[in-house]
Amino acid sequence: MLLSSCAAPPGTTLTPDDFYTGETSIDALSVSCSADQDEWTVQVDTVGWTAGGELVWTADGQYLEEHSIVSDEADSSGAWDLLLLELNVVADPRDQSRSSSTALLCDPPTRETLRGLLVILDPETEAAIDCRTWGAPFGWEAAGYSPCDTSEVIEIR
Repeated sequence: MLLSSCAAPPGTTLTPDDFYTGETSIDALSVSCSADQDEWTVQVDTVGWTAGGELVWTADGQYLEEHSIVSDEADSSGAWDLLLLELNVVADPRDQSRSSSTALLCDPPTRETLRGLLVILDPETEAAIDCRTWGAPFGWEAAGYSPCDTSEVIEIR
């Protein structure tokens, strides 16, 4: 059963025993960019429900962008969540929006130097519960972000 929010579909009767009670974690992360459409897509598959997540990324280590990433689909029993962020590329960083656009270009130099920190949030407390970093090493803590010891090699498509 798929949902667009964390509620049971009409006519479904769920008991407490039907709900996932394990830990919530990141299962898969993908980052892609369509140069034809000037659009970045970040998709996070999780085990368990989340309260969404936060993405911080940079291509040069100087200009940082922060984006909220929200649930696009979730399992009615809480077993998984699919977080999705689609960002249109804008020419001027002043036009960048936390929820819908980025000033990071979809060109080969940006793809090669892109570094990111992704955090998913607990559905009850909204505290960080799992994270991933990718790209060249970067001082996320020195930049004011929570530490994350889980680095992942991802191929940006």
